[in-house]
Amino acid sequence: MKCPNCGAELDTDSPESLCPRCLIENAAWSQTVAVPEDAAAVPPMPPPELPATQQILPDGSDFGDYRILKLLGRGGMGAVYEAEQKDNGRRVALKVLSRQLDSETARARFLREGRLAASINHPNSVYVFGTGEVDGTPVISMEIVSGGNLQEKVIRDGPMPVTRAVDVILQLVSGLEAAQAIGILHRDVKPSNCFMDRDGTAKIGDFGLSISSEARGDSDITLAGAPLGTPAFASPEQLRGEELNARSDLYSVGSTLFFLLTGEIPFRETNVIKLISRVLEEAPPDPRSLRPEIPPGLSRIILRCLAKTPGDRFKSYADLRAALQPHGSTAPTPATLALRCGAYMLDTLVMAPVGIGIQALLWGGVGEIFNQGNIASDKYLIAAVGLNLMVALYFGVLEGTRGASLGKKILRLRLVNTKGNLAGFSRAFLRACLLIILLALPYWIMLPFHPELISGSQGGWVSMLLSFGGVVTLGLMFCRARRRNGYAGLHGLATGTRVVRTPVAVRRPRLLVAERSADEVPAGSERIGPYHVIETLGATQAGEWLLGYDTKLLRRVWVHSVPIGTPPVFAGQRDQHRQSRLRWITDRRSDDQSWDAYEAPAGLPLSSLVNGAQSWEAVRFWLLDLAEEFTLASAEGSVPATLAFDRVWITTDGHAKLLDLPAPGAAPDTAVFETPEAFLQGIGEATVRASKPPIPLHARPFLHSTGPNTLESLLGLLRLTIRRPAGVSRLRRLLITAGVSAFPMVGLFFVGAFMVISQSVRKNNPDLLDLSTITTMIQYSRDQGGTAGFGNLTTLDTVLKHSERDGHRENLRRFVAYRYRDLIENPETWHQWQSNLIVDPHRQRLAREALADHPTLTAEEITAAKEAAAPFLKKNTSVLPPFAPVLVFFGVWIMYAAVPSLLMALIARRGLILTMCGAVVVDADGKRASRLRALWRCLIAWLPLLAGAALAASLSSLPEAIAILVLMLGFVSLSLLRRDRSLQDRIAGTWLVPK
Repeated sequence: MKCPNCGAELDTDSPESLCPRCLIENAAWSQTVAVPEDAAAVPPMPPPELPATQQILPDGSDFGDYRILKLLGRGGMGAVYEAEQKDNGRRVALKVLSRQLDSETARARFLREGRLAASINHPNSVYVFGTGEVDGTPVISMEIVSGGNLQEKVIRDGPMPVTRAVDVILQLVSGLEAAQAIGILHRDVKPSNCFMDRDGTAKIGDFGLSISSEARGDSDITLAGAPLGTPAFASPEQLRGEELNARSDLYSVGSTLFFLLTGEIPFRETNVIKLISRVLEEAPPDPRSLRPEIPPGLSRIILRCLAKTPGDRFKSYADLRAALQPHGSTAPTPATLALRCGAYMLDTLVMAPVGIGIQALLWGGVGEIFNQGNIASDKYLIAAVGLNLMVALYFGVLEGTRGASLGKKILRLRLVNTKGNLAGFSRAFLRACLLIILLALPYWIMLPFHPELISGSQGGWVSMLLSFGGVVTLGLMFCRARRRNGYAGLHGLATGTRVVRTPVAVRRPRLLVAERSADEVPAGSERIGPYHVIETLGATQAGEWLLGYDTKLLRRVWVHSVPIGTPPVFAGQRDQHRQSRLRWITDRRSDDQSWDAYEAPAGLPLSSLVNGAQSWEAVRFWLLDLAEEFTLASAEGSVPATLAFDRVWITTDGHAKLLDLPAPGAAPDTAVFETPEAFLQGIGEATVRASKPPIPLHARPFLHSTGPNTLESLLGLLRLTIRRPAGVSRLRRLLITAGVSAFPMVGLFFVGAFMVISQSVRKNNPDLLDLSTITTMIQYSRDQGGTAGFGNLTTLDTVLKHSERDGHRENLRRFVAYRYRDLIENPETWHQWQSNLIVDPHRQRLAREALADHPTLTAEEITAAKEAAAPFLKKNTSVLPPFAPVLVFFGVWIMYAAVPSLLMALIARRGLILTMCGAVVVDADGKRASRLRALWRCLIAWLPLLAGAALAASLSSLPEAIAILVLMLGFVSLSLLRRDRSLQDRIAGTWLVPK
């Protein structure tokens, strides 16, 4: 026996009467199911020569119940025609099995394709209306996609714009993911099997090589030697005949994106064997070598998809979608200043340990960082410039090449240029340098000329003033920040960069419905047309709904039985194929039968959901589906005559479908709306009016608008709210708690470090602490007239009268000269960083001046000096109690967290952390809480800490104080256990919702 295609000798068990080479070559061509918008403009794509024994149906011929209009394409399994159903006039893509391949195996695989494709009902997958036989030839009737396939589009128009190509692939990923969810692996993803509708919707089709992981009964029909898929787009493991999973299709998706962007396939060879060899062995080329404008990040995504080893590719479609979304055309949401401030704080926490480590290496020890004597050196200036340069490099490298620093990545922010692509290292580095220079310029100016002003005791005040000046500078930098320019500062405007939020894939909440098995067909059930009737679903004004079952495609259908003589549904309803409308499948109008068959999506009618409060997280998707459908239906004049809750069906996957008839099983609805705008707002009010938590503030304009609305304005509001969070999750509440805790924890670190250092110095060199105390009293009495205090130390004002202060100050100077001369004059003393931390350079200078002014002392002067210093030394010899760290903990938290939070709640009703996390406090009605209620909520949150601090202060042992601390932390953890609401919100009658 010979191959009818090429004449090669065939083995007796060769499948489908073709040699393996012809099978592979035939598989390389598309079984197109699309009508090109301009068929004449598409260059001819001739398939391999087919034998004369295969009949091609001529245009205009009748073929069973179909009229053949034209040939769309041919392939290894047969031909695809654009055909018209003669009884109802609907145009379909009719796939006809090649007569040459008409064997039992080929028939089984052909019909299996129809069943697999029919089990997928997704807007990004070609829909199958039915299967059957015409004159003994198996056929599949499919949705006709009017925009052509992607191969034709690229050949005709050239490579796609980058963002458009990514948008197309994201849609195809959704279709493939829907197939995977029901256990179907495509195995033949390529541009000629991907189609584009006129409205821009991309669809995946041609499941001829697919396999099902759910039903393995006929999954092995594709035998060895059968088509492997187009070698140029097939994964290496598929060409080797290995076991496949979704990562094999991910390879093909990457190849398809490569083609859409470059117009070339990753590997091109005229010889099939050489092509397969290159796919198996060679690394794919960088798509940027063919098209330099492709962003480097997108190029890395494609090359990762094309990795030879499946484990090196993306793990799932969800991971691929997350990587691709920043490169799509969806307009990015500008990042607010609060979020950017939070990202910078996180980056500071990341960079601080690195900076400390570098300084420790530079100065020879961690402690030398605190040595204020180093500030006056040139080395300090060089170190400061070097550290700032390191910070600029940190931002330049991460934000320029990866799009985000660590802080921005945590808060899902990205740095992009004005076109939405990666900013690049030069822009990101220059941007960081401008910001750092403007903020640090006062320090850099002062360090070379007046280093003493930012060292010693005066340094705290001067540094504070310089920091305040930095805040003013920061305010001036963002004086032109507006939403319309992406809240860009002057450094962003100068470098052409913007900080935006990273797009996040928002999942539709599923509708949980108890479903009966679709295979439960009652024995001896009535038949209506080709369907078995399972049960009656309810009556309508025009007839009744029946639940039917298609035993060929193994799926349920809704059958609307109407009286004999009822006219057919109008053409617009028959041709609707949008996800948001109920799809009409077929009908029968005869003397004994009159019915229409529709798809039967699992779910519930909206009328059964409006009585109970629904979450805004789900309702917003329903409203968006309906708003988009009304916009399209209004343009084509197909808006249903009646708008009521029983005309909307909510599917289990969270989509809303608009019906022209009352939904099956829906109770009659008396509430009828006159306009789509009123209908949309009515749905929103009916479903979420009593929802808990309340709807976000950004959604309230949709439900509570008092002015006239248009479909365009409502659609814009809904699209905006889809991109924003629907609620405050437990994770976000944890971030709020962590944010409130961050600043006190930093303060605790420094206070704790100082306490540890002080205790160490007290133990090893108590004279150093005494010297610090006495010189501090000398400093304050001379510089500020004795009006300042130092911790819990006694000041001169508390022991001296004003007229006696000068004399006692001189006695203190004599005491320093008498008691600490050897300590001060010993060079080893000031080589220790602890010494420089305890006694800063300014007080060291005061001590040396005292030594110089009093080289010798009389006995009387020594006695007077001791008497003057005794009150201060007595205070300084006190030993800290063992539970002092716990007291410090409570004190720092109250000072740096509790008090600011209470003040901000009273003044602005929310603090910086809530603002950064995009949350607001509302009452039970969903309105912003009053200042008093916000203060009450904040007070409840801090009561455990305040009570713990009061109780810990009254205890005398460390274990008891620690127990109080543990109880307080446990209370905070308890408030985070509830998923939607904290304990303080429940007590205060408030909720946290997105702004």
